[in-house]
Amino acid sequence: MQSLGPEVVRVRYQVTPDTLGDPAIYFRVVLADWAVDRETLGEVTRKIRNVFFDQLKPIENWGLYPYFRFRSSAEHSPEPEWN
Repeated sequence: MQSLGPEVVRVRYQVTPDTLGDPAIYFRVVLADWAVDRETLGEVTRKIRNVFFDQLKPIENWGLYPYFRFRSSAEHSPEPEWN
């Protein structure tokens, strides 16, 4: 979490096959409200993805295709996997 930066509030993940049946890991990343604006969102999410690819290497280390979903901490989610 520390290497992801102060923009990241929480990370959850789930290992499950993707829609094609290939092994995948789904990352759910909650971002700080101040990090979610039109001017910086692309840069913030790109940085976070790069950290996951560079440090975890999900394909090389585990054979898992990574998928990412981002939300701000202000977005309420009734889905328990986000909490």
